[in-house]
Amino acid sequence: QSNKLVAQILAMVAESRSVKIILDELLGIGGASLLVVPPHWYAGKLEEVSFFTLAKRAMLHNAILIGYQLRGSTDGTVLNPDDKDQLMIWDDFDLAVIAGDHSFANVNSTYTVQQARGMIRRDQSATSSRGGFPGTRSEASMSASMQS
Repeated sequence: QSNKLVAQILAMVAESRSVKIILDELLGIGGASLLVVPPHWYAGKLEEVSFFTLAKRAMLHNAILIGYQLRGSTDGTVLNPDDKDQLMIWDDFDLAVIAGDHSFANVNSTYTVQQARGMIRRDQSATSSRGGFPGTRSEASMSASMQS
């Protein structure tokens, strides 16, 4: 199995040299880690937020939220969910994130939640007013927020 993996990695790098940088980060000793973290890192107890909101909060600490799983369940992990904007209470879930070692050195969940709430509220109000995808902002809404 390991020879097959090495052969596949070599083929990927041979096809596109830029892939090596990504593979070094993901597979290297000092690279990113796949972590399972408690939901309170990004959501308050009984707080109803979307996966998209949690992902934005994770980005504040240079982490990438990739999925979730019901705590203690043998069901599969949900990766890159289709319904990212569905509001949920996350207390019974564990979150899967990709992050470097330095990403969580100063995690303070209260700060993270409070900091991100303002960002999410702005995005949600901009989204609801124009019917767009959450987290995207039109040039008009960006220039209006810059002027205020």
